[in-house]
Amino acid sequence: NEERSRPILRAAWEAGINFYDTANVYSAGTSEEIVGKILKELAPRTSRVAVILNPDKSRSVANFDRLGAAAGPLGIALLKAEARNVADLGQAFAAMAAGRADAIYVDDDGTLTGSIEVRKSISQWALGRRLPVASSFSIFAADGALVTLGADHLAIARRAAVQVHRILGGTKPADLPTPSKRWGNQPQN
Repeated sequence: NEERSRPILRAAWEAGINFYDTANVYSAGTSEEIVGKILKELAPRTSRVAVILNPDKSRSVANFDRLGAAAGPLGIALLKAEARNVADLGQAFAAMAAGRADAIYVDDDGTLTGSIEVRKSISQWALGRRLPVASSFSIFAADGALVTLGADHLAIARRAAVQVHRILGGTKPADLPTPSKRWGNQPQN
């Protein structure tokens, strides 16, 4: 909900937080649009957002196109910064610097976001330039970004392992309890 999100994002922005977790699956696909719109209000001079993506992943390329459609009406140009692994980050950083990126969005590709070296390199590069970073992978905060709010993927994996263990032990899936706890976290540096 945009109206409920606005005061939260404003308070985070004013506190100096420069890392926001988002994903196209949050809020029925509107999360990135809402966060983008509010951040544009908070940082109206932001006009160039670098999107770090793996060009070998068709979903990442499709996400770039979808983000471009949402960014255009906000007056934001997207800069494509391609990287397949940590070795490619130098060229991605050079593209972001040459394009004078005002912010960074890291596409959720397991090859990129799943690598601690990649996450730390991106976080350190962004922090050194005081650029806000957004991603749908909340562990970025543990790797140097200031803060993130998002799903705790390790807690979700542990919960899934417990459920699989119960099913393999004979429990019918319909008899499994539905967890009511929200699996999120808010690490801060």
